[in-house]
Amino acid sequence: MAKIGFDIQNDFLAYIKKKTHKDQMAGVFGKASTWLIQEGSRDKPRPMGSQWPSGSKSKEPAKGGAIQICTNVAGVQKVQRECKNLQAKKWNREKKKWESDSSNIKMSGSDPVITLGFVLDTKNGKQQKVQVISTRLPEEQVNAAAMTRAQELGSLFVFERAIRHNESWTTWEKLKADPIVSKYMKKLWKDVCKLDQVTDDWYENFWKQNQTLLKKCSKGDFTVFDREGTFMQWVSGYVAGKGWASKGKKDNWNPADIWLINNEDKWIKHLEEHTDEKHRTNMRARLRDRVDPQLLQFNAIMRDLWRKKQIWGISLKKVSGDEALWSEVNIHWNTVDKFMGLNQLKTTEYHYLSTLCDCTKKEKKGIITLSTQDTSLVVQGDGTTKYKFQIKANDSQKFSGLKYEPSDKAAGAARLGKATVEYVEDLFKQYGSSRKFVGNTSAYPQQASEFLDYEKKWLDRIKRVANAGVSFGGVRSFQEIYDNLLFLFSIQPQVANSKLMQITWLDAFFSLSKKDRDKFVTDMVFIAQKMGLRYGPFAKIY
Repeated sequence: MAKIGFDIQNDFLAYIKKKTHKDQMAGVFGKASTWLIQEGSRDKPRPMGSQWPSGSKSKEPAKGGAIQICTNVAGVQKVQRECKNLQAKKWNREKKKWESDSSNIKMSGSDPVITLGFVLDTKNGKQQKVQVISTRLPEEQVNAAAMTRAQELGSLFVFERAIRHNESWTTWEKLKADPIVSKYMKKLWKDVCKLDQVTDDWYENFWKQNQTLLKKCSKGDFTVFDREGTFMQWVSGYVAGKGWASKGKKDNWNPADIWLINNEDKWIKHLEEHTDEKHRTNMRARLRDRVDPQLLQFNAIMRDLWRKKQIWGISLKKVSGDEALWSEVNIHWNTVDKFMGLNQLKTTEYHYLSTLCDCTKKEKKGIITLSTQDTSLVVQGDGTTKYKFQIKANDSQKFSGLKYEPSDKAAGAARLGKATVEYVEDLFKQYGSSRKFVGNTSAYPQQASEFLDYEKKWLDRIKRVANAGVSFGGVRSFQEIYDNLLFLFSIQPQVANSKLMQITWLDAFFSLSKKDRDKFVTDMVFIAQKMGLRYGPFAKIY
């Protein structure tokens, strides 16, 4: 049976009469932004209001047992965390604070189903049970590219309404209530994502992004707002044609998702006129090799146009905090105190810290496989700055090369961006690794027989990596690691292939000196952030 959405405030919390209890429950259930319930379910609170204690004339809990509501896995986990924070607390009116009271809230179970019991306005103190169940939300079933397109076009529309049309909204609720905005968003979500509803978290996201952007620019500063129009098409083709973007992908030069522009035609012509020499062979940009002078000039012009508020490229991420953050990358090269091109730069040097390449076995959905498909490599900068690189297959469903994506451990695991694969793997050559790494799946076993033919070779490699300090999880011996990988070929050969590629990558990495390993991981951080003279200027809103 299909699941349909409902309003947690009006359909659910409105039945709690006591304000202190309502505030407490709003804190719990408000942590998940989207809620669903089975279509036609007799447990839906609004049509069956008597099920909620304070909505019942008899003030008794629902006779039908637990009310079942659904959200995604992250939502269930947020509710669970909030319940633990509030568990065994009650409101002391005199002291105006929550105090211990183990009778008010009970929680049992874990993801995917947790059961919550509340004593709310009932005569006899009986609990009303509510089951919170994890499910895939409609937007999580949408093609990722389509969802990304809708998000970015939505942000762009709000920015244009604010900057070009001088609109303003004091809250996200007022943004949602704007008839022009809501009409556009509903049509966008329907056309692009095939969804009938734009959930509140997206309106809140757009509003937070816009509030932050307007602190950096003013009304009327830009006239062209582009995601897939003239400028995006031109600059993507231009940098690819010049060989300035690895594998011809614009994002490997500049990850901007949208552009805010003035005098579009004028500046396209200007950029072409100043960088129009035929691209010379053997000048392909490398991290530490010579960078094409035309590319340096192109980026210098783009930085100047940024400072003059003529062309702004902006990379967008969904906002996870109370307000959207802003960071400028590759813009301030001529400013002494921002010499690395990034404002809010945490540190300029990083050191290798630790690695986990878990090769223990675990049952998942009735199948015995490895606990994880990836390798986690942690690097540390000054103070508490730590990044965890996830090294894994680019596509876990087929044989594919590796990708390298760091997250900020101090910022709720916020992603920094994917490091350009070609540039990362070139680092082995630039630092003179004594052991070779090849980022091609065909260079590694793709079936058990190939792995068995070179058992000693792989055991030796595993030993070297383990002796370098890499953790393989709870395995008891080198042979157990090998046997687990051999077993994996019968279940998920593409995952076994990727794990062997990861182990080989680590083997090459640890053949470097400690000093060069630290330089290597420092370069990885900067490559992931698209930071350096080879990259174009942009800002991040996240």
